[in-house]
Amino acid sequence: MATWIAHLRVAEGLLPLYDGIDEEQFSIGHVAPDSGIPDSDWKMFDPPREITHYRRTEAPGEHGFEDMAFYRQHLATLGVATCDSPQHAFLLGYWMHLITDNLWRQVIWRPARDRYAHTFPTLHGLIVALKKDWYGLDRLYVETHPESLFWRVFLDAQYTESFIASIPAEAIQVGLQNKKAYYLDQEALRAAHEHEYTYLVATDMDAFCQLAIERIASIIETLARPGIAIDGTFSALDLHTPIPTHPKATRS
Repeated sequence: MATWIAHLRVAEGLLPLYDGIDEEQFSIGHVAPDSGIPDSDWKMFDPPREITHYRRTEAPGEHGFEDMAFYRQHLATLGVATCDSPQHAFLLGYWMHLITDNLWRQVIWRPARDRYAHTFPTLHGLIVALKKDWYGLDRLYVETHPESLFWRVFLDAQYTESFIASIPAEAIQVGLQNKKAYYLDQEALRAAHEHEYTYLVATDMDAFCQLAIERIASIIETLARPGIAIDGTFSALDLHTPIPTHPKATRS
């Protein structure tokens, strides 16, 4: 769903919430769900999205990824307001990825599908066109932000332990290498400069990243309250959270 650099921009904006957090594992966690061993056609991945994204084909409401199931399984005991280990940092990032993907579906993907699907013969054709905008903007952002988390931490980040039993370390390691190589492709960067952005522009991407930072910061505040009711909640986006930006959350 959301692009990999969008996820890293959200990670960077949320780093100030956690004193002393392991930035490497936090950044890996933010992209780890988009990992897996691809088949020969790069259409199917192992593990599948039902495992990596907690995807539910008959999900209630508008969200497809059950991020609160991940929370209950991995973070309810550890908590989300503080971070005290590399594994905790990874799990926080992973959970935030799922929330961000649900928000992307709501704010970016579904409005684009509803507006433009009729102009393409197939849904796949629309997705290909949209992703040229999405990932072109990623490449331009990486080029113009040499101080960003991608260059400062992510490019050298390594995943050497297995923090989630259902997802082999190799799957995440392969995903990391593919993502690093993807954004270092100079020919693709030149194409991004020449591309005409029709369906998403840089200000839209900026606004989405800031919205995700604010929503996740508010969710963290909500879950830190004693006695908060979360039973049956599918996505953290369904929690009643305050809108104002957390004072420590920064713009990406």
